[in-house]
Amino acid sequence: MTFSEINRVSRRLPQPLKPEANMVLAMEKVQQWLDTVPFTTKSVRRFVHAYSDVSFGWYAANRLAEWQADFPVFPSRRMKWVYMAWRLLQDYDKRSEQETFGPIMDAIMISSSVAGAPIRQVLQALLIIPDLSIADLAKAVNYPAESIEAYEALFFNVQDRRDEHMFIRNIVYPNSRYEEMAEGYADRGNIGKMLQRLAYNKGLETTLHYAGFRVTGATTLTHAQAFELFQQELMSTGYLMATSGFLQHRHAHPTLSAARQLAQATKIAGQDTGGLDEGIGDHLNLRAILDAGSGMVNREVQRQAQASLSAP
Repeated sequence: MTFSEINRVSRRLPQPLKPEANMVLAMEKVQQWLDTVPFTTKSVRRFVHAYSDVSFGWYAANRLAEWQADFPVFPSRRMKWVYMAWRLLQDYDKRSEQETFGPIMDAIMISSSVAGAPIRQVLQALLIIPDLSIADLAKAVNYPAESIEAYEALFFNVQDRRDEHMFIRNIVYPNSRYEEMAEGYADRGNIGKMLQRLAYNKGLETTLHYAGFRVTGATTLTHAQAFELFQQELMSTGYLMATSGFLQHRHAHPTLSAARQLAQATKIAGQDTGGLDEGIGDHLNLRAILDAGSGMVNREVQRQAQASLSAP
C-alpha cells in the first residue's frame, strides 16, 4: 500500500491502532512527544503506527470485518488483496473454500504456520530487493505470483516503500551493521534476517544460492576469481572495521587480524619481486590464507594449499 492508501485506511478504522512492537527508539520518542500534544495530532499517531507496521493490511482487514465496517478506499492495485481479505473474514466459513480466495489462504499459510516459515524467510528477503518485480520474483522461486502479491500486501508491505531507505534499514538492520561484526554472528544470527541482509547487499542471485536454490552463477568462479573477490571482501571489511573503532579493542578482531596479515603478505611479496605478476598473485593469495591463521580454513585445505605452494 502507498502512503496515501495507508493514511486513508488508518483514519477510518473503528478503534485505536495497536503499537508496533518493533518500533525503533526514535519512533518511541516521537510517540512519547505525541502523547503530550493536543487531540488534533492523534491522527498523526495513528498513521505512524499504521505506516511502521508491515502487516497493517491484514490488521486493517481484520478490524474492518470485526466491526462490520465498509471498506474505506477503492480496491485498486495491491489494495485489492486487503479488500479480498476483508470479504473473506466477513464470512470465512462460506468463502474460505472458494478458488477466488486461494491466494489469500496461501498468504495466511505462509504468514502463520510452521510449514510456511521457509517460504516466509525467502519472500521477506527477496521482496526488499530494489527493482525486482513480483512477476520476476515468482519466476525465480517458481511460486504463484498472486500468492506472493497477497502475502506482500497483507503481511509484508514493502514494495511501495523500497526507496524509503530509513524504512527498509529499520527492517534489515534495526541494530545497525555492528551486529554483523560481533564474533559468532554466523552461529547466532537469525536465518531470515541474514537472508534479508544478503538480499539488501548482494541481490537476487546470491540470496537464492544461500537460501538453497540451484543457482549456477554463484558457484562457477575460477580459482583466481574466487581468491580475488575474497581478498577484496576481506580487505574492504577490515578497512571499515579499522575506521569504526575496532583497532582500539584489546583483543584483535579475527577479521582485522586476517586483513593485517594479508596486507603484510602483499607488501613482502611486492618487495621480493619488485611488483606482482599474475602467477605470483595466485600463490600470494594462498599464502595469505594460510598466514591468516587456523580457523579460517580447515586442516585439509591448509594441507592442499601448502602442497600447491611447494609445487615447482
